[in-house]
Amino acid sequence: MTDYDENFFDEMRPWSRLKNRILGAYMSPYLAKVAKRRARIVLVDAFAGAGRFSDGTAGSPLIICQAAEKYAKGKYDAYFFNSDPSHHEMLTSVLDAENLVAAKPILGDAIDQLRQLIASLRNETLFLYIDPYGLNCEFDVLRPLLERDRSSSTEILINLHMPISHRLGSRHTSQGDGPVAPRIQSYHHKLTRVYGGEYWKNDLVSDYHASAKKREKALVDHYREKLASTGYLTYTGACPIRETTCSATKYFMVFASRHPDSMLLLNDEMCKSYNKYMNDREAQDTLFSKLTWQDWRDDKELTELVLSYVAIEGGTSRIEVWLGIVQEHFMHFTSAEYRSVIKELHSRGKIECFTSVGNDNLISATRINDETIVRIARQQELL
Repeated sequence: MTDYDENFFDEMRPWSRLKNRILGAYMSPYLAKVAKRRARIVLVDAFAGAGRFSDGTAGSPLIICQAAEKYAKGKYDAYFFNSDPSHHEMLTSVLDAENLVAAKPILGDAIDQLRQLIASLRNETLFLYIDPYGLNCEFDVLRPLLERDRSSSTEILINLHMPISHRLGSRHTSQGDGPVAPRIQSYHHKLTRVYGGEYWKNDLVSDYHASAKKREKALVDHYREKLASTGYLTYTGACPIRETTCSATKYFMVFASRHPDSMLLLNDEMCKSYNKYMNDREAQDTLFSKLTWQDWRDDKELTELVLSYVAIEGGTSRIEVWLGIVQEHFMHFTSAEYRSVIKELHSRGKIECFTSVGNDNLISATRINDETIVRIARQQELL
């Protein structure tokens, strides 16, 4: 298992387009928001690559810098690590051509460089993107970030390679109850270090009857719990990266943040990017090629969820209901779909909407927004 694929940037893989689409969609609104903070912004791409693919398409360093130049110019430093000299040389040339003076390409072991940078952090706003060639970022590397001061802003976006996880985790042990072969044992120890515990054994190996995708989801869900376990980066989510909906999962793009706005934003961007990408690939050259991914959506499940959440909460704001839905059903629905369902349920008399006027007094809302209080309509409660 090599640290890098020297031919990776010769041609952009289908799954790379999806990863870059999500990264690009997130960077602009993220940087527009954190640029308002006083703290210096530190942007890190730990496995940066060459900067461009052979067809001229921008890689992650350019995607990050282009957004930073637009929304946080003069307020950021960007660090791009490469262990491959040829990638470092190409990236340096690309960044120089764009005159990106705040971008710093660094040649050396990515994990060593990342450890040093993390140790040097004080109160800076940090965005960390980790897209390794394989499973080259162990959980202990991230652990100091999970223990940062609560006043600091930290965002982690990491890609977990599923084929290698399966390959290392599904190796047969020796027959009977004998000792595990040293090589297999080393594979298992590698997974334990990457995922920060031995829970991967139950998720990937024990439940043989479950589908690969179900086992992967269990693994990633537990990884998200590990990221949130210190109570700092409590808002997490994950998007599968595949060529088609039926193909094997190449990566899970996992994020962790301390702010609910990041989760809500990435929920929208991952949902839209994933579904648009899949629709475009699978409908291409078919009778359905003119249909958008929204044309296939059905709001029945979301409508039922909204009613159940509103009923349980007994009267809370529109944004709080949405936050609860996203936390339990990440990437299933978009905020636009949610707002549409709220509006429809209100027009049908299924829910009531109120505006708070202080001292716990409510009046019927003339305009519905995120602060609007929503609750089940009284006539519905009596049914």
